[in-house]
Amino acid sequence: MADRSLQTLTSPDRPVRQCRDIFVRQLGGAIAELAGRKPNVHGARKQLKRARATLRLLRSSIGDELYRRENFAARDAARPLSDARDAEVLSHALEGLIERFGPVDSAVQLRHGTRELPAKELEDIETALERSKRRAGAWELDEAAGWDCLADGLRSTYRRARRALRRGYKERATEDLHEWRKQTKYLWHQLQLLTPLAPGPIGELADEFHHLADYLGDEHDLAVLRERAVGKQTDLIDRRREELQDKALSLGERLYADTSKAFVHSLQKQWSEWARREYKAAASG
Repeated sequence: MADRSLQTLTSPDRPVRQCRDIFVRQLGGAIAELAGRKPNVHGARKQLKRARATLRLLRSSIGDELYRRENFAARDAARPLSDARDAEVLSHALEGLIERFGPVDSAVQLRHGTRELPAKELEDIETALERSKRRAGAWELDEAAGWDCLADGLRSTYRRARRALRRGYKERATEDLHEWRKQTKYLWHQLQLLTPLAPGPIGELADEFHHLADYLGDEHDLAVLRERAVGKQTDLIDRRREELQDKALSLGERLYADTSKAFVHSLQKQWSEWARREYKAAASG
């Protein structure tokens, strides 16, 4: 799905319905990436990550039961796609390590490239996503909440990420840093969706969360690579992981300095200003 405008709000009017429509388009985008003779596994995974981020903005409108059902559906669809790309991701991590520190003796054996998924498995994934799309199209939305619904989702994502940061800061445990990365990516995609509120400030903020997610993503890939490494290579992996952790924690301390309430309040002010501008323009038109 090349048109990013289809994945952002277009006006302050009926934001809950717009988010539902964006969610449906993101599922459709994942299905489209898997269709054809050469499925784009990476593209499908990206669409599903965006879809799960959007779904979190809808939770207080659709309720916990529907939220969990569709979140699990998207998660289960993405899991075999992630497994299919593991070798490629680890190969890139190893190449980055060699580029930074130079050639070293390697005991890591990796098959480069994406593992091809069986046609039947791809078909099952597409069928599951089509069903999720149809269910989402039939949702009875609580649209009266408007911005408040989105604010609940943003607050929850930010709070979860901030807690993961605090845990990661203490122990630097792989599972805590990985959780921090996941929540940070959700928040990045949610801010992308909200960029029209204030394209400059929110766009720049989204970019910063993107940079943070990249640091954490590279760190996690190296953590997985380390499980297969021996000797001098483990020392270099540990060294690079520490560098990435330091960068992530430094940036994260700044990005997550506010409480979740304060973070969402600043976005609410931009929402109100956007609504006033849009309604004023409509009235004068």
